[in-house]
Amino acid sequence: ALDAVVAHHDALRIRFTPESQHNAGIEATGLLQVVAVEGDEAVVAEMAAAQKSLRLADGPLVSAVFFDRGDRPAWLGLTVHHLVMDGVSWNVLLEDLDTAYHGGSLGPKTTSFQQWALQLQDDDASGERDHWIAATADVAKLPADGDGPNTEASEAIVQSWLDAETTATLLGDAHKAYRTQGHDLLLTALAQALGEWADTGHVTVDLESHGREGADLSRTVGYFTSIFPVRLSREDDPGAAIKAVKEELRSVPRRGVGYGVLRWLQDDLADAPDRPLLFNYLGAYDAAGDDSAGLIRRELDGDLAGPSEGEGGTRSHLLQLEVQQTADGRLSIEWFHSTNRHDTATVERVAARYVLALRELVEHCRSTTGGFTPSDFPLASLTQDEVDGLTVRCPSLVDVYRLAPVQSGMLFGVVGSPVDGLYWGQSVYDLAGPIDVERFAAAWREVIARHASLRSGFVWEGVAEPVQVVLSDVDVPLKAHDWSGLDEAAQQVRLQELLADDRALGFDLARPPLMRLYVVDRGDGQNWLVWGLYQGLCDGWSLPVVMDEVSAAYQGSALEPTRPYRDFIAWLDGRDPAEPEAFWRSYLDGFEAPTPLPVDRLAASHYDQDRRRTHLDDGVTARLVELARRERVTLSTVVQAAWAKVLAETSGEDDVVFGLTVSGRPADLAGVESMVGLFINTLPIRAVVPEDVPFTSWLHDLRGNQVAVQRFEYTPLVDVQRWSAVPHGRALFDSIVVFGNYPQEELPEDLGEDWLQATESVEQGNYPLTFAVDLEATLKIEAEFSTAAFDAVTVERVLDQLTVVLTAVAERPELLVQDIPLHRPAQAVQIVEWGSTAPPVVERPVPDLIAGWASSEVAVVCGDEQLTFAELGA
Repeated sequence: ALDAVVAHHDALRIRFTPESQHNAGIEATGLLQVVAVEGDEAVVAEMAAAQKSLRLADGPLVSAVFFDRGDRPAWLGLTVHHLVMDGVSWNVLLEDLDTAYHGGSLGPKTTSFQQWALQLQDDDASGERDHWIAATADVAKLPADGDGPNTEASEAIVQSWLDAETTATLLGDAHKAYRTQGHDLLLTALAQALGEWADTGHVTVDLESHGREGADLSRTVGYFTSIFPVRLSREDDPGAAIKAVKEELRSVPRRGVGYGVLRWLQDDLADAPDRPLLFNYLGAYDAAGDDSAGLIRRELDGDLAGPSEGEGGTRSHLLQLEVQQTADGRLSIEWFHSTNRHDTATVERVAARYVLALRELVEHCRSTTGGFTPSDFPLASLTQDEVDGLTVRCPSLVDVYRLAPVQSGMLFGVVGSPVDGLYWGQSVYDLAGPIDVERFAAAWREVIARHASLRSGFVWEGVAEPVQVVLSDVDVPLKAHDWSGLDEAAQQVRLQELLADDRALGFDLARPPLMRLYVVDRGDGQNWLVWGLYQGLCDGWSLPVVMDEVSAAYQGSALEPTRPYRDFIAWLDGRDPAEPEAFWRSYLDGFEAPTPLPVDRLAASHYDQDRRRTHLDDGVTARLVELARRERVTLSTVVQAAWAKVLAETSGEDDVVFGLTVSGRPADLAGVESMVGLFINTLPIRAVVPEDVPFTSWLHDLRGNQVAVQRFEYTPLVDVQRWSAVPHGRALFDSIVVFGNYPQEELPEDLGEDWLQATESVEQGNYPLTFAVDLEATLKIEAEFSTAAFDAVTVERVLDQLTVVLTAVAERPELLVQDIPLHRPAQAVQIVEWGSTAPPVVERPVPDLIAGWASSEVAVVCGDEQLTFAELGA
């Protein structure tokens, strides 16, 4: 079994020379010897002999002794050279030894030690250099009692203890106060103890870590330990101390691996001063009890293994601190020191202060609600003051992250809007059957608790960049109305009044919830649900997702797990900014001004909006759907082509740009279909409208165009604008196409198909012209337009032109693009008639008129001077 384990793990067969290292071959090595022993002294002697048998150049670096103790349980002594074995590796080795002993096959290898070493050779840690220089600047010296040699022979140990109850809190519940982890509190106390001893505001120590970063090393044996410097602040206030040290530890890049790369593989940072102390937190004692199954029952006293190091060595640090929770639950703290440098009494005094500091931190964490630090919100760039301000503003704060691209634009629009209600959406749903309002409210609460986006608000004051804040809980108002005594007409009037009253309430982006609910009993088992919300919370795709979950929760069904919206923000953070910039610069090359719309007048703002709608008949809709299917494009592409055709004709330009609202849900983000939040983005679509090309061929070109854009549909529009040649302050486009392509899950059978049906949606935007296109029973097109720029009749004419184009290509998709009509036959006849009227008399050019006038008459006067027509024409 031992031979199998050594063969399986390459690092156990490494051989070292002064110039290099290599792996020895796989062969039976006779690493195990059997020895009959009686007393512990013989065990220590055999283990010392085993250690001395290790040879770096020729091997072995592993030795094992089976101690036959007669009728008592046998002992197994294992010795492995520290150059090829770290503490984490012991667990892997012992598990594999047990598996091999019982005849099992060893699991698949993870990244080998050799692969890891080669990976480090190629590691580029140059970007971390400034951090390490700062971390090792101004290293505070610790007081010393002597200046003798720091030898292994002079080493002594001071051991102190923290009781089990305090230790359990220190390593458990105390972390909840400040979201700390691991050794955060241990190092905070260390900074306090050492800072007081050295009378300094900070200390710099070396921290030992497992170093298993950047690769899967979970089943790999080897020496991966990383040692790197950390600068720890000392603060008098315990809360401030914890926050400071926590942030200093979180700022360490890649858990310190880069320091070793720079220092030892690239011979950099050699001038950094030595740190006086090495800290190593070993975690909890992990030994099997006497009644455990398997080959290894328990770990014996470490003294039986003999000395762990040879004689005559020099210690690496003045002090070494090893902290571990022992089997009885207490915290063991061992201070290794050289008596040539520090009196044991001095170290005992510092050790006692360290234990006291730990107790003080535990008591503080027990008695406070704690607080957040910037590293708790890695998806936002915040200072500690900003975090503290958000905590005061939002007492139930649980998360903070930056805004998605469209959220940023919407926030800017709301803050700068002179009107209320911008981006406040209202949807009205038909609910069939009697509704238990309390049960319905409970279903909403369950769904809101699942989705952080529905518990979010937006803060832009007191922070360097706007952020969205997530609260642990929000109380969404749900009001019930009984209109069962009113007739249909009266109910419709009351509904419009309710929608108007809801809009008039307004909303404060910084104070969630940003949604309101109303349930209206209309009588005869019919109800309305009115859902008002700020559209920056979630997009149209999310609405049916939420409603499906509310339906399921109302019926008592279990809801499937869902991913939080913050995962999308994290996905956005992981994008390479260079690629989208190159694409958009190329895509918009040569485009210098927005495509003009057929407006009735120029307008500076477009907040006042109105709507007009049209829809295609069943036959045209069916033929368009079939056209899209046959040509393997989306119906949205067909509509975009129609708008590009109309826009080109009305603007007189054959290279047009309009906005397209895309779903923005990345295909490589698993589970994105069921996530609730604002994913949509509005981006420019550039379309060159050809003349002698069949419409179907043009569709294929537009599809390729959209596929290219889709790769970078996450790009913030403000960045696209910045990378274009359109002057600053002017929009890239003034019209937008929004195609509703939202999911709709099946409703519970016992509710019937009509339990929930959207009947109305009211949204407030600020673009001059927006087309909302939905495929329901027929294709519906709704134009939301700026009343400052358009007369309603103009928008109606544009909608009619869209209808004519779509009808024409539905009936004759092979038409050349230049032959697609924009007008109905009767309209075309009228236009022709307008063109047949007698042309106006052409006026003569000004020079000819002047020449025909009397040449002696005065033509121009300037002060005392005057010229006749003859003189002027001379």
